[in-house]
Amino acid sequence: MICNVVKYIKFKIATLIIEYWCPGVGEGQHDILDPIIDMLAFFAAMRNYSYVDVIGNALERTTVLEALGNAIRDFLATCVQATPEQRKKLEEEDKVRCPSISADELQKAIESFNKISYSLEEKGELIRFLRELYVRSLARAPKFKVQEAESRGERS
Repeated sequence: MICNVVKYIKFKIATLIIEYWCPGVGEGQHDILDPIIDMLAFFAAMRNYSYVDVIGNALERTTVLEALGNAIRDFLATCVQATPEQRKKLEEEDKVRCPSISADELQKAIESFNKISYSLEEKGELIRFLRELYVRSLARAPKFKVQEAESRGERS
């Protein structure tokens, strides 16, 4: 009985920490992790699920940090450092649009991710947090598909 109470209290504390570091989660407001989610959603829109799947299946943060590091390297090369011609080719051939994320925004999001993930003491809490990141990234993928975004009148 006491163990269940302690687990519940830890869960509530973790929830408060996430709400503090991720204001607006679940309320449709800007989320401090949006740059990470958008980057992963972009890769999912390209049907490159490798980074998203590693995060969705991860059981500890080292694996996630490696996947995020590789995803950031790939994202910077594909979107941030791409020439206008390369971006146009991406839109025309792959039918995806790069999200507007700067390297600084990604850095801040990674710092916030670290603060959140290190505050989650129970392995189950970390896994739940990673699964949420995974699901939110997949759900946001259509936003970066050219035909989907254009039909809604969006521009990333």
